[in-house]
Amino acid sequence: AVGAALAGQPADLHAALVAVDPATGGVRAYYGGDRGRGFFDDAVARRPPASTFKPLALAVGLQTGISYRSRWDGSSPRTFPDRLGVPLHNDNDVQCPECPLDRAMVESLNTPFYALGERVGAENIRSMAVRLGIPDQYGKQRSLVDLKGEPRPDQTRVDIAIGRYPVAPTDLATVYATFASGGYRTERHLVESVTDPTGATRYAVAIKRTRVL
Repeated sequence: AVGAALAGQPADLHAALVAVDPATGGVRAYYGGDRGRGFFDDAVARRPPASTFKPLALAVGLQTGISYRSRWDGSSPRTFPDRLGVPLHNDNDVQCPECPLDRAMVESLNTPFYALGERVGAENIRSMAVRLGIPDQYGKQRSLVDLKGEPRPDQTRVDIAIGRYPVAPTDLATVYATFASGGYRTERHLVESVTDPTGATRYAVAIKRTRVL
């Protein structure tokens, strides 16, 4: 599947694929790259998720009563105070001055989703992300926050709404599995059971589903 998707793409493009069963959390397919193990495993390498994070901002909006039919300024570029004066563009500067939120989602427009992030709050989007499957920490570092040397260390800026903070593909797969299961989160796992040579079961995964959305 990865080979077909990469056909005709640049040779140095990194790819990962993680397929999670929404009902059980079982990993059904896993690809971390041609050298996909250890340091070279792109399925666990953290990268900015860009527009794949917009549904999390949308989920917070819907949960706080903002309709997907509400209209937002999708002009491009736009300047937002929280971005320290750096203009924000839609891809190819697509214009949608009175943009229904569902259209902004389908067309993946940045400026309406940044404005949505301002309305619902960056910390609320971060909390949603952690509930849905992004770890609260990667190692000893809090996830989804500015790092030392960035504008607001240990704080989450509204750029989270457009996927500015790096996450691992494995964890984003859990987020999307949670959406697909109707808001039930199940812990991701690779091993279902272990039996010994006599046929006795030495381990069986305990599937626990938690309603988080």
